[in-house]
Amino acid sequence: MESKEVIARIGKILKDNTAITEDEYIAVMNIFCENTFDYDIQQLYNNFEKTKYDYYIPEKILMRCYKNKSYSKALSLLAEDMDSENKTYEWGILFHNKGIWLLNRDIKVSNTQFSSQRTVFKILFTNKTDSKYFKYFNHEYLLGYDKDIYFFRDVITYKNTKFSSVKSDSWNAYFSCIKRFMDYYISEKGHYIEDIDKCYRNIKLSDYEAYIKDNRTIKTPNTAKNQFFYIKSFVLSQTYNKEFDISSNEIISRCKNILNKPAGNVDETDIKKIAGIIKCIENQRNGKRNKTIFLILLCFGMERRKICALTWDDIDKKCEKIKMGKYEMVMPHILQQSFKKLKQGKNDDATYVFGNSRTNWQKPLPESGINGVLEFIKNIDTQDEFYKKFSPGNIRKWLFRFLLKENPLQDVLVLMNIPISNISNYISDEEMIEFTTDKLSKGKKYLLEDFMNDVEKLL
Repeated sequence: MESKEVIARIGKILKDNTAITEDEYIAVMNIFCENTFDYDIQQLYNNFEKTKYDYYIPEKILMRCYKNKSYSKALSLLAEDMDSENKTYEWGILFHNKGIWLLNRDIKVSNTQFSSQRTVFKILFTNKTDSKYFKYFNHEYLLGYDKDIYFFRDVITYKNTKFSSVKSDSWNAYFSCIKRFMDYYISEKGHYIEDIDKCYRNIKLSDYEAYIKDNRTIKTPNTAKNQFFYIKSFVLSQTYNKEFDISSNEIISRCKNILNKPAGNVDETDIKKIAGIIKCIENQRNGKRNKTIFLILLCFGMERRKICALTWDDIDKKCEKIKMGKYEMVMPHILQQSFKKLKQGKNDDATYVFGNSRTNWQKPLPESGINGVLEFIKNIDTQDEFYKKFSPGNIRKWLFRFLLKENPLQDVLVLMNIPISNISNYISDEEMIEFTTDKLSKGKKYLLEDFMNDVEKLL
């Protein structure tokens, strides 16, 4: 279920509810655990009192709903109880009739109103706010298995300790920009590591350049420059990263060059090179696994996180179909064969497709494993730009356009599990005209011509 749908279902129960009951909160938690937190609710501890209802995992997370308190009071009480004398929780989630808040105990605060909150994300039922970041409310992040969420924790600490309160009116612009970039960086480029200096030195100027190339809302060098300086201020607050210590003139020059170039996508006509990539991958260490990973990227444009989370329950017993969202999709023969070979080496009780023998495939492959496959492709021929274009984002965009040439839009969206609201991430309004028929795009055809002719005959 998509995040927006989950939020809407939770909001339907909580919104405009002035006295939330125990049963209503249990219903909310069932929806949340099944669709976002991805955790068995029966494994959570709970404590229900007259005015508040708690689900929790000791030392990790406290999820609370108050019967009828204002959201500001509820947030304050939750923050206090997250780090009390008797109990401590790293993360807190407040469910309220106004929305859903995520708090972190370790965010540093000061004594001004602007810098006194530990809220990482807020999902308001009345507007979009942080709804696209609801995916980070998953237990993998909140129980510490995946550290990437700490980028967003660091952003709020930066706000509370280093961002000038004089500029508080502009914080929302900074925050929106930094969040979008960090979300892109996590999905396409790198991951959080606990060595803070190294973590933020790992972020390269080329990562920002790739971001503005992929971001269709950034259209002018001046906009790209402004966004760069928002991100630069955050990165340099964490460590000295010389790649981000550049002038306005230099970043404008770079942005002009990037925005004037067409987006780099895989050249769909070079079948020989793609076949060559597959042969090279097969011959490397973990060749069967890595070949399957590459084929899933190529055939379905699947995101790295979803590839890592694939279980054998998502693949039918004959290795002919794969679950994409709510639907089972037939796989091409080459991918079917790849799954069959991969399955031969697995234990009967293996859970994850891309785990490893050390854990008996009971734990998913970390996303760094996907990065290794893509880095390998780049190194096949460092002088050929073709091999540098195989990022998950580029592959998804190429696949979307390639499929759209011969197939109805609705089929492409279902095959790739793309929500209608996300179409603009893959194609612009201007580019869409390329996929209309010649007669329509040249003004020689009207789609309801036959129907309207039949109407006219009856007049």
